[in-house]
Formats: sequence, structure tokens, C-alpha cells
Amino acid sequence: MTHINFKLHTTSRQLHAWTRSEKTKLKEHAAEIVKEQADLGSEKLPHMDAEDAETFEGDMDNFQTPLLSSLVPLNMQDVLQV
Repeated sequence: MTHINFKLHTTSRQLHAWTRSEKTKLKEHAAEIVKEQADLGSEKLPHMDAEDAETFEGDMDNFQTPLLSSLVPLNMQDVLQV
């Protein structure tokens, strides 16, 4: 269980790092779009709006804790037999 927990934590941190980098890329791209739109005057570019970068949420607060369970209720008074 501890090994699984460490693996999940590592994966979540990688996902968070990816989300941060994607947000940065989208903000840079949105700034380029705003500049291009300003250069074109009132013409709008159809491929992306600057607001698209702001609405990207990604995954920044998802951590999981694995739990061990059973489909059958366990009697905690019984002696464990291996």
C-alpha cells in the first residue's frame, strides 16, 4: 500500500507540473493572439480566443490515497489465520 501511495503521489506531481507548463504555454499563446488581433484591427482569428487560455483548468489539486477494503464485512474479533 505504501508503494502504491508513493507511485500515485509521484504521478500526481507529474500531472501538476504538466498542468502548470500547459497553462504557461496557453497564456503565452493567448498573448500572441491578442497581439495578432491588435495588428489586424477588428478582424478576429477563428482558431482560439484569449479567454480559452484563462478557462483551462487542468488538474492541480488531485491527490489520491489508496485504501484497502473488502466486499465482505470483516469480523474484527476473529483471529487472523494465514
